Amino acid sequence: MPPDSLPPPLDLDLVAARAAEAHYRAALAAGLLEARAWAEATDVFRLHHPAWPLPLAEREAARIVGALIAWDRVRDGRHHALNRRVPPLALLHRLSRPAVAHGVVARDARQAENVSPGRSPGAGLAAVSANPS
Repeated sequence: MPPDSLPPPLDLDLVAARAAEAHYRAALAAGLLEARAWAEATDVFRLHHPAWPLPLAEREAARIVGALIAWDRVRDGRHHALNRRVPPLALLHRLSRPAVAHGVVARDARQAENVSPGRSPGAGLAAVSANPS
């Protein structure tokens, strides 16, 4: 097998994450609540990293162990994969908003119409069209 097709070597994070995921699944099978099973899985992950502060261990457990649990749920069909043909609604809302401040957009719109704040819309355009020179 060529060296570039070999799987990456296991590191301590992945070993700890797999142990935590196995503990999480066993705790759920034993009838523990999901929150309690997650707390125990986080503790299992943290035991592999004794030098890490608690917030870092919890964040990394959420990132790595949480991904393994989500992947396991999708693989088993207990949780549906995202529909990739439809963009997420939050992303559509964020993309539909202008990237500049609202006041800048309003000012640019007034300048484009040649309307000052005190004049009616279209008055500047009417003056320009009445005097074609």
